[in-house]
Amino acid sequence: MKNRDDFKNRELSIGPYDYDTLTRCEYRFYLDKVCGLSSFEKEDSLGLSLKFLGTYVHEVFEKLTDKMWKKILNVSDYSVTNEEVEELLYKSFYANRKRVPVYLDNYFTQILIPRFTKNIVKFYKEIENLYIEKKVKRIESEKNSRKEPFLKGDVEVTLGGRVDLVIETTTNNHIIDFKTGSKIDNQLDFYTIMLYGDENAAQKSIYNAFEGSIENQEKPKLTRELLKERLIEFFKGENYFLSEKKSGCLYCEYGNICRREF
Repeated sequence: MKNRDDFKNRELSIGPYDYDTLTRCEYRFYLDKVCGLSSFEKEDSLGLSLKFLGTYVHEVFEKLTDKMWKKILNVSDYSVTNEEVEELLYKSFYANRKRVPVYLDNYFTQILIPRFTKNIVKFYKEIENLYIEKKVKRIESEKNSRKEPFLKGDVEVTLGGRVDLVIETTTNNHIIDFKTGSKIDNQLDFYTIMLYGDENAAQKSIYNAFEGSIENQEKPKLTRELLKERLIEFFKGENYFLSEKKSGCLYCEYGNICRREF
């Protein structure tokens, strides 16, 4: 059963992945967000954590943007060399040495690092093409959420999360999310609502660092009204419901706790 005291100080900070979990299976949300159970990092068939791979690439993008933002704002210089990117990728690789199986060293250094190097350099060239003739007033990696409550009631809800890259000009805002794998549908809209209060207040793109491709989201998939409505509905319910679809359970890390059978 749900209880408003499930949430410490009757406050809830929810991110896009939390919201995605909540809409799919409230019981999984309960185990993760309320109980605080640790999830397990899933490995691919080679024995490499997919979560680590994403964090690895995000870290390099963040360090590059932190290094480049002043020259982008001051002189519109987006240049970055293969050597600079490769150096950061190797530093991060050695800093996380224990998380990469030794038998994958050649795969990592001879295939993944050259691939990521090429695609990261390509990304900044694409951003330069988009913004070279525009006045960028802010470019920021891992931008934090606003602190204002999104929903007030017995439990006060704030939207949380760190946006991979935000570019703001005098005429528009652009939210970019870096991926090495799959995406969740509502993430970019969630971030736009979180930062600007409206799902239409920013251009939204996903850059797949593994494929070296950028995908623009043309239409909102989540609105401010729908987000608020779904959260209100969640707090009105008496119980944490289970996923209605089997697909919601296939990759759940809590299967041994839930033991649900279809």
